[in-house]
Amino acid sequence: MLSGVLKKFDADYAIAISGVAGPNGGTKNKPVGCVVIGFMDSLGVQDIDIFQFFGTREEIQIQAAKSSLKKI
Repeated sequence: MLSGVLKKFDADYAIAISGVAGPNGGTKNKPVGCVVIGFMDSLGVQDIDIFQFFGTREEIQIQAAKSSLKKI
């Protein structure tokens, strides 16, 4: 996903977020609130973290967005 964003938009940086914001869709291995946030630059340096957020769907989405922007 990250390298695709860099190529498609000829970008210097990419941020990708994927996960389960709920309220449904969680599993034992990927519960609601499990979010993967990745960052990559045009040189190929990447940083990928897994987070566990709690709250409503909207609260999880907001936490994910704020956490992704802190990576920059």
